[in-house]
Order: sequence, then structure tokens, then C-alpha cells
Amino acid sequence: MSDSVQNVIDDSEQLQQLRARLAELDAERAQIHAQIDACMQHIAAVVIREVRPPSHQPLVHHILWILRSNRDFSLSPTDVAQHLGMTRRAQLENIRVHLSRMRAKGWIKRVGHGRYQAHAE
Repeated sequence: MSDSVQNVIDDSEQLQQLRARLAELDAERAQIHAQIDACMQHIAAVVIREVRPPSHQPLVHHILWILRSNRDFSLSPTDVAQHLGMTRRAQLENIRVHLSRMRAKGWIKRVGHGRYQAHAE
């Protein structure tokens, strides 16, 4: 076998090992994220009862956090978008859709035209 063929074989084996190691690291990273989330939820339950969800959580969790953090107020989709730092029209429409679906599922309540609140606990 020529040296160039052997180099390709060696590089292929190393590439396979590196991909396997990357998969292991991804799995470990996911476990660590879950542990971080659990710690944050525990701290929130003890200290303030509400903590901002991690950035990788779906938008619905962030919307619910905003509404729960402002229980004494009814918020519009624009208010929620401002709290989340979302300024684009498509983002605002996405928030409107989420609020409507969350209300339909009973997760939040609509208190007026385009105004929403979290349920009292």
C-alpha cells in the first residue's frame, strides 16, 4: 500500500474517533444543561418562586415567565415582546399566536381585548 493510502486510512480512523468523542460530549452537555435547569428551578422555588427560563427553552416558557413575573398587570403581545427584547413584526405575530394558544389550553387568561395575565396561584 502506498503512503498516501495509509494516510487516508489513518485520517479516516481518527475522524471516526473524533466524531464518536463529539457525540459523547454532546450527550454530556445535554445532561449538564438538565442539571443546570434543575438547580435553577430549585433556587427559584426557594428564593423567588420564578426564574427566567434558560435561553434554549421554547418561547412559550419565556412568555409564561413574563406573565407570571407581572401578575398584577395585564399585558399585551407588544408588552411581552418588549420584555423579551423582540422588535421585529414577525416576532410580535409569533407572540400573539402563542398567547392565543396558551389561553386556549388554559395556561393563561385573557382579561380584555388583547390583554393577558397568568392565573393566580
